[in-house]
Amino acid sequence: MVADLEADLKVSSVEVEKIKVEADKQATIVGAEKEIVDAEAEKANTESAKCAVIAKNVAEEMASVQKDLDAALPAVEKAEAALAGLNVKDFEMLKALNNPPAAVGETFWCVLCLLAGIAPDIPVQKKSGKLDVDGNGWKVSLKLMANPQGFLVLLNSFKGEIDADKVKPSNFAAIRGVLAKEEFTPDVLEGKAKAAAGLCDWIINITTYYDVFVSVEPKKAKVAAAK
Repeated sequence: MVADLEADLKVSSVEVEKIKVEADKQATIVGAEKEIVDAEAEKANTESAKCAVIAKNVAEEMASVQKDLDAALPAVEKAEAALAGLNVKDFEMLKALNNPPAAVGETFWCVLCLLAGIAPDIPVQKKSGKLDVDGNGWKVSLKLMANPQGFLVLLNSFKGEIDADKVKPSNFAAIRGVLAKEEFTPDVLEGKAKAAAGLCDWIINITTYYDVFVSVEPKKAKVAAAK
């Protein structure tokens, strides 16, 4: 009987050892799998942290862009107010002139430069898209003033053209020389023609808005690249 018990004990010991070996194998596998899971979890946490930083940076850049554009809104409001102060009679007086004062003609030339490529009635060079009036700027201006109300609507919609990136930089570059003149002010032009004074005010302020709009382009590009 004792021999039988000893034999059974040996068998049981062997079975226990097998179970122990198998348990160790499973523990090793589970441990390896846990390491993989832990590594993936750490990787996911790292990526999540990176995304959070990117999202924070994008939000900050967008806030900066909006802040700059908001700062330019007063210029837009001034431009709109300048146009709101004009009426059909102001243009009717100018339409009667065959040869306007130089300052008035220069003001309308600036308007034509800005609207080049936007207003279909304004002739432009095929390759560059720049204004192409060849000394006939006043004749083209008279065509625009043939419908004073339509002309004002066109000017009021110009900000939208800027926002849609439809206005070429060359349009504004063409008028910088005129803007730099000390006498190019609404007050000076008021003595020449009310319509010209209003347009001068509009030109100055819409240019201020455009300059701010262009200045935030690098920030907008940075935001787009980060998304």
